[in-house]
Amino acid sequence: MEKNRRLLILCPYPKGCAGSQRFRFEQYIPFLESNNILVDQKSFLTTWGWGIVYKKGYILFKIWATLLGFLRRFFLLFSLWRYNLIIIHREASPIGPPVIEWWIAHIAKKKIIYDFDDAIWIKNTSNPWISWFKNPEKTSRICIWSSMIYVGNQYLADYAIQHNENVVIIPTTIDTEHHHNITKKHVKNKTGGAVCIGWTGSHSTLPYLKDIVGALKEIQQKHNVYFKIIADQIPKGLNIPFDFEKWNVVREIDQLRDIDIGIMPLPNEEWAKGKCAFKALQYLSLGIPCVASPVGANKNVVLQNQTGLLAETKNEWIEALEHLLLDHALRIRLGKAGRQHVLKGFSVLSQRAAYVHNINKLTV
Repeated sequence: MEKNRRLLILCPYPKGCAGSQRFRFEQYIPFLESNNILVDQKSFLTTWGWGIVYKKGYILFKIWATLLGFLRRFFLLFSLWRYNLIIIHREASPIGPPVIEWWIAHIAKKKIIYDFDDAIWIKNTSNPWISWFKNPEKTSRICIWSSMIYVGNQYLADYAIQHNENVVIIPTTIDTEHHHNITKKHVKNKTGGAVCIGWTGSHSTLPYLKDIVGALKEIQQKHNVYFKIIADQIPKGLNIPFDFEKWNVVREIDQLRDIDIGIMPLPNEEWAKGKCAFKALQYLSLGIPCVASPVGANKNVVLQNQTGLLAETKNEWIEALEHLLLDHALRIRLGKAGRQHVLKGFSVLSQRAAYVHNINKLTV
């Protein structure tokens, strides 16, 4: 009987809490364990810390949550001998230099797979103190110390390969068997029925909606539509009418299936180019057509007039949305094609063999 191997995954947040973790590695854990790889997932934040870290205020609690995270990481260093391989998702700690990663590579001498799905080497905060503490420059050093790097798209791969030649693109994937497994039924709207234009995301990407407010406002004035936002926080300063629904992991699929047309605006900036088109993947996996900005991985997921529509300027957004609003058959066609596109290249089924194979190879 094959001997069990042990894999340690270091990540920022508790299991099941963050989309980045759910769709980058958590859904592969059952496949790893079926290959005799025992997985321990250790987060920096506790469940309590995750609950307060993004709330306004609570400064002392946030400091304590961070100190507790470092304490947890410190004690973990003395159990590294148990593991054959370490996966580090994004970073071992949210602030400071990569001391933990250095220890793993040079003192514990463990192989590392470094996994990231954003352009985390770019400063992405307006607060200079937080920016200094976050130390995004450490990304290049962790790349150098790693045995392999998993990245979510080509833009991230182009960066990583400057520091390590062993780079594998594993796109952020959708579990089309057990989660995103019910497609949208595009029932033709009755006379007077409103069409739902929808967006889903987190507080960090809510500001991108402001880039297309003008287009959405004009669409609302000309057509019988309503705009739905599914997020962890209600948006502020969005000067258009909208329905808000707080994101719920249990009801996530039902929340999304209310949407007739999904949208994913992105600014043409370096940070946005590192995004892995996750919102678009969610829409398309459920058979919901999508309008997206032609930025980064969006262009590989939303194929113009094949799986969705691309729009950059205000007029292009208006034209694309109107095209889908007025053509029910087009919504059905793009939705079906989008689902097939996800199944072929962006599903767990399509990527699990490569994901598990590389880990198997490094744990031998």
